[in-house]
Amino acid sequence: MSDNLIKTIYISVLIVLVCLSAVFSGSEIAYSSLNEMRLRHLAEDGIVMAIVTLSADTGEVISQPEIITRGFVYVKEAEDLMEELRRVVNESLDSCERQRVREWSAIKSRIKSNLSGYLYKTTRRSPMVLPVIIEV
Repeated sequence: MSDNLIKTIYISVLIVLVCLSAVFSGSEIAYSSLNEMRLRHLAEDGIVMAIVTLSADTGEVISQPEIITRGFVYVKEAEDLMEELRRVVNESLDSCERQRVREWSAIKSRIKSNLSGYLYKTTRRSPMVLPVIIEV
């Protein structure tokens, strides 16, 4: 092989590696910006977690949903709201059961959608809603 061909191959590989590096750097910056936006959202509107315990055998609800909030409302002053959130979660679960929805992702999506809509309608705030399903 001639020296010119080897140099051309080295330069081509170097150019490809530089381009790949730029792509990955751009992706990293985008993810950093996305994480920053999520943190800002949490700081402004808080987080609401709905924890549901289901039977592994039957898929039935074992206990009442537990609602945990951080940075959204002071729970002791918002017991009525917490009860309404439990009601919304129970209605979401009942709806899934009537439609024979068994996939966790679909159940979580329904809970998240219904809770988010209810919270925005009643408080005009959009906290991050995290449904958690525990199967026992």
